[in-house]
Amino acid sequence: MFGLSEQSILDIKYFIEDYSLALMALAFISYTVSVGKVTAFNLTLFFAVVLHLLHQYIARTLLPLYDEVDFKQFLYYFWYLSFAVTDVVFVLASLACIRKFKLLRDRVSNFLLICYLGMAAIQVLRLIDRELDIDALGAVYSNSIILTNIVVTIAVILMAVRVLLVRSGRVLIPAKE
Repeated sequence: MFGLSEQSILDIKYFIEDYSLALMALAFISYTVSVGKVTAFNLTLFFAVVLHLLHQYIARTLLPLYDEVDFKQFLYYFWYLSFAVTDVVFVLASLACIRKFKLLRDRVSNFLLICYLGMAAIQVLRLIDRELDIDALGAVYSNSIILTNIVVTIAVILMAVRVLLVRSGRVLIPAKE
């Protein structure tokens, strides 16, 4: 694949995974400064950055409690449902603000919203999968969440770079802002 070794691909995957918040924040700042106005994309991206911070807080708070016997059942449900609910709230808040400010939704914003709805669905399906002791979605769950986060980060970066290139006159294909 493009002359990359499997290890190189893994290194890229881990880099994006580890730095996705910083990459998304950088894309938000560069896009917003370049465009100079509120668009559906930077509004959605702003909410995505806040959501990313919230998800990190939830994970860092819950993971140390995992070994506590008293909290096992609570953590079991709270882990999946907190991520699912926050993803759905993110989508609804983004859509409400986009409608309130009468912004035109672009393809990337729609794609981000669909991805986060998909991740919410995956969280709920994994909870049901574990509750029914099927455990058929274990590998699918972890890989799909990671892959979706990586794809979202790449889409955000590409949109920001594309707009920056169009604004600088280096690309002739206009970007929908």
